[in-house]
Amino acid sequence: MLATLLAAALLVAVPSRARDADPRALVGQPLPEPGRGQFASWKLQDTWLVDEPGATPRYGWVIWNRRGQAIVFLRSEDRVVDALRVEVPRGHAIGFACTPAGAANPDRDFVALVDDPPVPPGARCVFSRPRKAWRLDRSRGRIEPVTPAGMKCQRSCPWD
Repeated sequence: MLATLLAAALLVAVPSRARDADPRALVGQPLPEPGRGQFASWKLQDTWLVDEPGATPRYGWVIWNRRGQAIVFLRSEDRVVDALRVEVPRGHAIGFACTPAGAANPDRDFVALVDDPPVPPGARCVFSRPRKAWRLDRSRGRIEPVTPAGMKCQRSCPWD
């Protein structure tokens, strides 16, 4: 009897740990708040719209981070559409408003793991040399890897 109860308790505990281990388990679910429940150690880094307000479907990027890792969520309204766990080495961050090679303007569909050097006040937060990059595949509603060669990314800065 004790063994049965122990096995049942372990099975109940596994899904919450699995969701923390694999953020893709949240696909189709409402985006939970960081800093609560099994995500207590994660904090919100950034959130921004991909489409212009009022566009359909309305996608957004939400970044959670903790020491050495980030989760990049793609959401539509309040639901998780896709998710990606990224190892973030020291001196790096998730950059957005990336300008792909050969493009004249930033494209909100792209995010990247970028160098995050100290930036003096008044300077623009432009990150060169992305290590890895991903884009929103609108036809499938998924995050897809892309080659980061020639790409530049920018994050909002307090002085921008």
